[in-house]
Amino acid sequence: MGRKRLTLGSHARVLAALVVTTVIVALCDRAFGFPPLVLFAAPIAVAAAVNGRSVVVIAVIATAVVGDFFFVEPVYRITVHAQGFALLLYFGLAAVITALSSRGVWHQRG
Repeated sequence: MGRKRLTLGSHARVLAALVVTTVIVALCDRAFGFPPLVLFAAPIAVAAAVNGRSVVVIAVIATAVVGDFFFVEPVYRITVHAQGFALLLYFGLAAVITALSSRGVWHQRG
């Protein structure tokens, strides 16, 4: 299998997924009083579907930074604390699972 070529369009799709997810999480935060940060797994899934590991790593870092900056206290600051570190680990795990499932590792062979 050949390597997938990274293009500006693929990065734009991941960025668009991140922006849409951020808006949805912000609306949920405003409506329900808590941000469903689990939704940030969506841009990671888009990154894995569009390209390979390099874009997934960028998506994991971007989602962790955006989630920490906008939704984890203190807001509008990037801080290193237990909750932010747990968030980064969660997104890292999401990236691994998404990358494995997009490559068909868990699909039955027949």
